[in-house]
Parts: sequence; C-alpha cells; structure tokens
Amino acid sequence: MKTRLLIVLVLAALFTLSAAIQVGAQAGAVPLCPDVTGITNPIVRANIPGGTVSGGSVYCRIIAQNGTFIRTSGEIGSAAVLNQGVIQAVDVFGLLPGGQWVTNFSASVEVCLQGSGSFVYLDARQSPRQPATLSGSASDGYTCASISGPGTIALTGTLPTPVGSTAASTPVPGAPAAQGTPSVGSAGALSSIPAGTIIDLTESGCTGRTTKIVRLRTEPNTMTSSVIDTLPYDLRFRVTGVTNGWVRIVYRDGQGWVSGQFFRLGAGCAF
Repeated sequence: MKTRLLIVLVLAALFTLSAAIQVGAQAGAVPLCPDVTGITNPIVRANIPGGTVSGGSVYCRIIAQNGTFIRTSGEIGSAAVLNQGVIQAVDVFGLLPGGQWVTNFSASVEVCLQGSGSFVYLDARQSPRQPATLSGSASDGYTCASISGPGTIALTGTLPTPVGSTAASTPVPGAPAAQGTPSVGSAGALSSIPAGTIIDLTESGCTGRTTKIVRLRTEPNTMTSSVIDTLPYDLRFRVTGVTNGWVRIVYRDGQGWVSGQFFRLGAGCAF
C-alpha cells in the first residue's frame, strides 16, 4: 500500500514538474524589445542577457516597418541593402542612464524580426558599415539571428501579397504599355506634357513604383527644390499628379516629386 502511494506521489510530482517546464518555456519566449521611451513594437523581439550593457540597457528603434520607412531610409546607409527590398529595419543600441552611447556589448543579443527573408546586420562598430547576411532561423512568424554588438538589422526580401489582392505584373522590357496606361519614358507619356503644366491625378486611383533609389523633392526640379527623403527601390506609391519628366506621389502625411526616370506608372494612370 505504501509502495503504491509512493508511486502515485512520484507520478504527481513528475506531472507538476512537466507542467512547470512547459509554462517556463512559454514564459521564456523572446520578449519584445522597447525603444528608449519603453514603447514596444511587435515587429522586433530580443533576448538581451543581463549585463550586456554594464550599468545601462539595450534598446530597439524602428526604422522601417512592413516595407514602409518610419524614419529616413538614409539611416540604413547601404544602397545594396535598400536594393534588396527592406521589410523591417531596426537600430539596436546600448545607452547609459546619462544618455551616453555604448559602442560594445559584453554578450551577443538574439534579435527576431517579424516576417521571413534575409537577415542583414550592419555593425555600428565599423566605418563605413558593411552589410553582413547572418544565418537566420524561423520561429513563430519571426526570423531570428544573434548580433555581437550595436548596429542596424534589416529583414530584406519581398512582402507577401495580402490575401485577396493581386500582385502587380512586371512589365516586359520593350513591350508596349497597355492602352491608357503610359509608362515612364515612352513616347506620349511624361515627356509630352508641356513644361509648367501639372496634370492632377488625385481622383484617378493611379499608383506606381520606384525603379531605382530616388530622391523625393518638394518641387519638380533639381535646382530650387529641397530633398525630403531618399526612397528605396521597388516601393509602390499613390500618384496624385504628373508634369514634364516628374511624378507627384503621396508620402507619409504629405506629397513630393520624384523624377520620372526612376519611376514607373501603373494602372489607372491615363492622362
């Protein structure tokens, strides 16, 4: 009788231990990585060992989220990375309480970016920073890799097409544009618009894509206009107007102009 009771107690203890291990594993999931204000974003998680920054902390600052730059794309600092198509991009850095930047980590930090693609690391300890593609592993909708010090990390590739949407077809070089949908650089398109004439396309539903890294400007010229930002290759924007050699697009909460040499108009852009 005592032997049976002992067996029951042992089995109960093993069951409790197994449950605790499972709970511990769930609780040990990679936590969200906050910025300096304590705000987190689900696109980035990080396993930060204690003492990684002696007397300070490690933070994550969002540069790009789901293919859209929250900050300027110039913070990536590498045309090679931008040309790959940036899905997520984050600055990972150490900071002391007095606001002093930390140039080294005492331990490697595992960082996970939401989505799938190539995991690129630009080490802040290098000048200029050279992109390095790390061996990433997939985990619960994230791509994870370990970095040895502060720097910028980016998940590159192509965003998945949302369910129910149709991916834009890639024009065949030399093929004629569909009727009513001129392509940049073709006869009768932007070059045919008289100088000084702006055709409004706000209500047309016109969209287009950047074909190279291109500067976004305040005006449709390079002489008197200011540069608002630098746009990466192959991002889609809503078009609100065109003029001779230039395209006006919606960008964040405003609008700007890009050169028609580096932009291809899509559907709904008849003029």
